Amino acid sequence: MQYHDVTSAGIFEAIRSVSGERLEWVVVTRGREGADAYAVSGQVHVDAVAADQIDATGAGDAFTVGMLHGLLQGDGMVTALQAGAAWGAATVAQLRSIPVPWEELAGPFR
Repeated sequence: MQYHDVTSAGIFEAIRSVSGERLEWVVVTRGREGADAYAVSGQVHVDAVAADQIDATGAGDAFTVGMLHGLLQGDGMVTALQAGAAWGAATVAQLRSIPVPWEELAGPFR
């Protein structure tokens, strides 16, 4: 089954049936198509950040860390997803995913 074959409520409920009632969000990254977050109340989407891709290694990890950084700073889901998109884009622009200092990535998302 592909993600586009399932409604947003279906995606959230399918994952929640496995993970339990405490689940608040399901996040799906879509590469150049951005990322979506699904909750009981609906869904949000953010566009990808444009980048000249050199090496995609670690992009998903960087996205996750950027998003978690935002959430732990108290940001809402949209802002956290935007941070994740920025961190992922910065990562793909690096050869062999040599990390950029996080302070440079955090920028306006601190």
